[in-house]
Order: sequence, then C-alpha cells, then structure tokens
Amino acid sequence: MKLNKIKKYSYNLNKIATIDPCDFNKVFILEENIIRKKTLKENISKDTLISTYIPMKYITTYEMKIPKNLINKIEIYDYIETKAYEELELDESEKYIFKYKLSSSVADEKNMIAEVIIVQEDVIKEYFEPINNEYNYIDYLGYSGFLFESLYKKKILKPKKDIFIYFTKDFSLITLYADGTFLQTVLLNQGMKSLYKKLKEESEIDIKNFTYEIFVDLLTKKGLNLDHYDDSEEILFNELSETFSNLFMMIINQFSSLQRKFALSTIDRVFISTENGAIPGVIDFTNIYLGGIEANELKFDTKYNPNNVKIDQLSFLNILSTQYAYKEEYQLYNFTLKKRPPTFFFRKSGQFISISIVSLIICLLYPAFQCIYSTIKNYENSRLEVKLNHLTSNFNVLNANFNNILKSYKIEKKIAENKKIYIESVKKIITTLHKDKKDYVPISSLMTKIALYMKKNKIYTKNINFEKGILELNVFSKNEAYITNFVNNLVKKEHLDVETSGVIKDKNNQNYTSVINVKVDL
Repeated sequence: MKLNKIKKYSYNLNKIATIDPCDFNKVFILEENIIRKKTLKENISKDTLISTYIPMKYITTYEMKIPKNLINKIEIYDYIETKAYEELELDESEKYIFKYKLSSSVADEKNMIAEVIIVQEDVIKEYFEPINNEYNYIDYLGYSGFLFESLYKKKILKPKKDIFIYFTKDFSLITLYADGTFLQTVLLNQGMKSLYKKLKEESEIDIKNFTYEIFVDLLTKKGLNLDHYDDSEEILFNELSETFSNLFMMIINQFSSLQRKFALSTIDRVFISTENGAIPGVIDFTNIYLGGIEANELKFDTKYNPNNVKIDQLSFLNILSTQYAYKEEYQLYNFTLKKRPPTFFFRKSGQFISISIVSLIICLLYPAFQCIYSTIKNYENSRLEVKLNHLTSNFNVLNANFNNILKSYKIEKKIAENKKIYIESVKKIITTLHKDKKDYVPISSLMTKIALYMKKNKIYTKNINFEKGILELNVFSKNEAYITNFVNNLVKKEHLDVETSGVIKDKNNQNYTSVINVKVDL
C-alpha cells in the first residue's frame, strides 16, 4: 500500500451532522441529501462531519475602517487584532478568535470596511465541551451572519442585493449581501422574547397563563394573518400587529442605514423567518412597509427535507457551509478550536510506529549492523526532537512575552485620545437613543392604523419617509377611487392633517400614484 493512497482525514462529504447550539440534544444529519434527526447520544458514524454554530450572545461584532493605501502594506489580521484590543479595551489576559470580511463602498472611496467577529476562546471551550466530550472534536464551528453565503456558493440563490432577517428568542439578525458578497450584519437586542414581554405588559386584554411558549405557538400558527383570528380575537391581532410594527420600524431604519453606508440604490429581496419557523402573514405585513421589495420566507431546506423534519434554518445553512468548507477546503471562517485529528499514518505517533515497523523489517532482513545503525539513528532523532521541542517552547514563551509587551506599549500610547473619543461617542449615542425613544411610539401606532386602511383600500407603498414631523407616503393603486377613499379615511375617521399632490396615472403600468403627506404630532 502506498502512503499517498491513504486519506489524510476520515470524513465523508455526503454525511454531515449539525448540532443545535441552543439544545445539544437536537442533532440534524444530512445523509444522501436527506435530512434526518437524531440525539447527541445516538450512534453517529465516525466519517460524519460534526458541526454547529456559535450562539449570537457570545459574539462581539466590530466595524473597522482601514485606509485603502495601507491594505497592501500591513498584515491585516495583526492590524485588526491590535486595533480591537485598543478600541474595545479587551482583556489582555484572555485569548480571542478574530475573523473578518472586507468590503468597500462607493460612498467611502478612501477606506475599506472590515466586519470583525470576535469570540473569546474560553467561551468556546466551555460552552461546547459536551460536544467535544462526545465526539472529541468539532469539524466546523460557524458564525450565523456568514452562513447565508452558502446559498450563493451552492447556487441555491442567484446573487442579488439581499437582506436576511432572522428572529431568535433574544435577537433580531439583519444580514446584508450584495451580489453574493457579505457586507454587514446588524444584531438588534430585540427578539421574540421582547415582543412577548411588550404584548403581555401593554395588552388591554387579560390572557390567562400567557407563557412565552404560548406566544411562540400563537406567532407561528396564527401570526399576522387576520383571517386566522375570529371576531373575538381581533383585538389580540391588532395589538400583536402594533407590537410587531415597533420592531419593524427599527428594522426599516437599519435598511436605510445600510443602503446609505454602501451606496445601494435599492434592495432586491428580503428573506424573513424565525428560529421556530415561519410567521403566517409576515410576507404581506412586510410588503406594507417595504413596498417594491420582493419579500420571501427564509426557508431553503425543502429539497433536502421530504420527511418534513423540523429544523431551524441556521442549522440547515450550517450543514451547507460545512459541506462547502470541506469540499473546497475553504476554512477561513471556521471558528473551531479542536479539529478532527488526521488518520493514523498522518499522526506523529502513527508515523513513528510506521517507521519503527519498517526499521524492524529491515533489521530482520539485513545484518546486525543495520539493526544497530537503526537503533542509533532512532535514538539520535529522539534526542534531537527533545532538544527541538525545548528550544521551540522557549521561543514560544519569549515570543508571547514580546507580543504582550508590544500590545501594552501601543495601548498605553493611544489610551488618552481613545478615552476622549469614547466619551464623545457615548454622548452622541445617548442623545440619539433619547430622541428615538420619544419618536418611535406615536409613529409606530400611527403606522399600524395607516397599514390597516391601506390593506382595506388595496393601497401599496413605493416609499415611506418620516422627517421633521411629516410622514410622506408614496403610494400606488389599480384604481383612482381607492386612493381617494384612503385619504378620506385618514381625514374623516382619524382626523389627520393630510396633504396630497393629487392622483396621477402612470402610463408605464396603468397604476394610479400619489404622494400623501401626513402631519404627525410627536
């Protein structure tokens, strides 16, 4: 048997297991392109690739601008690591994993934008210890914001300007890709649990034993589809819609911010879902706020899931990412600290034993001289290896000390001006948050009412803009009378101060359009 015929790693690209990072007992396996569900303790063949992804609460995201004239003159990883320690004041006694993606924007011709993902090593070791104890390794450890790239790599989606919205219990994940390239992830500390608390605390109706689990069941079965509610539940639907509107207003602001930052004229598609599955009616709800953008359910496992196994979409995307990473040897964004060991003949111990066996055979075939020579050679190699290990250990200690001294020097040099910049940033954030806190509640309540009248009158939006107390609605409809009825509803039923540019017929698509300005008292 020739050594080059032996596989270095014993894995099968067509057998991939991903473990739910929030419940290690949920294991999903893609085998022969079909998803199956198992538990952590069930027997899984050794050639199966083991994967999972890092929960959002353990991730620190950091946006850094790097001057374009420095890109080819610096070691980018070292530059990012040093800047992160300085500006984020990371604990130097802890070790961190840094991964980054570079992007550019025509809005900023001088700088590249680095989206930096930071995770503490000890957190990974401790949190994923049960998986390492069970399998002895994790082949692929992903980050949720990067997982959507697999949809383009596997040609499931054609590259466009896409935004993916994914609600978990504690967070809302908003990720922007342009032409198949990752640009940025925004993580809002507003998830389904915050929606549940707001609905429970501010609801005018008393719902007995209204637990979070019941709320999730309500959201995934009835959701934002009025047809799923009977007359006695209409108040509940209205309150749920208004609560969801508050969150959607925050998301719309992030849309606008991302478009400005990367100078994007438009967003082509938005994909939306939750870790518990789809929300009925959310696509129509999204169209009211994002008229003109193609809205879709974030669900891509149908082809691989004939048995309708209940799998969250991030776990499915992690399977695709793992498969792509190992098939194409694309390990740049793998956060794992403990990879699968190589097969026996590629390990040091295996190589040592193999050499020893060959030496023994040679000794049996050749005179005693060869046996003595081999023994001496092995002893000399062992002695040199011990010496080399000792020198390597000393070098590593000295190198680590030097790096720590260098980082301390740079941090101390910058700390005075960084403190001043930090304080000014905090002041600006507090001022912005104070303003947003006052403005969101009335405008979100008004938007809920307007949305209901739009749906009633078959009105759709091209664009919504709110500035200086004026809510500008750029709308269109198939019938001129629908727009007139919509304006009359706002004036006569809601007693709003409304101005309109009139109704104009669009010659290109036979729609009727109008710009309607609504004065909002904040």
